Amino acid sequence: MHDFKDVEPRNRILELPESIRVLLAKDGLDRDPDEACGALFGRLSPEVITVDSYMPLTNMAENPRHTFTFDPAEWVRCCYTSGLIGIFHSHPTSPPLPSISDMEGLQHFGGLLSLYLIGSKFPANGGAIQDEMPPGTPDGFLLNAYAIARRSNGSYFLENLIMSY
Repeated sequence: MHDFKDVEPRNRILELPESIRVLLAKDGLDRDPDEACGALFGRLSPEVITVDSYMPLTNMAENPRHTFTFDPAEWVRCCYTSGLIGIFHSHPTSPPLPSISDMEGLQHFGGLLSLYLIGSKFPANGGAIQDEMPPGTPDGFLLNAYAIARRSNGSYFLENLIMSY
């Protein structure tokens, strides 16, 4: 596997099959009001990240409505499975944007992965829908995709990916 974490930020593409997007949305909506979480498997190239499969993982967090912690045994199995490229989790009550705790956690595992997906229902606060849903949300589930990258000081950050279904 290649390591593309030290590359300069650029417009990279995430190829996410519609069938995987549907699985992510179903997992996120089914586990609401708790955060859903899981592992993403696929392939990497310098320009394209391709997701081939998704494995839901048990959220063992003390407060699963506001954070996620993978079941350790399930996570270890994922780490020894070929093609592990990233993780997914949902934000049941907020938009699919990285939180402070997401960014803190990224510093611990950023070196292992290349892809970070966050999803949430639309609208994230559960209020009435005033406008049409954004494109790509036929089921009311927003999904944002980020590449994990490393700064010269060794810290990890997230850069937006362009999603292709």
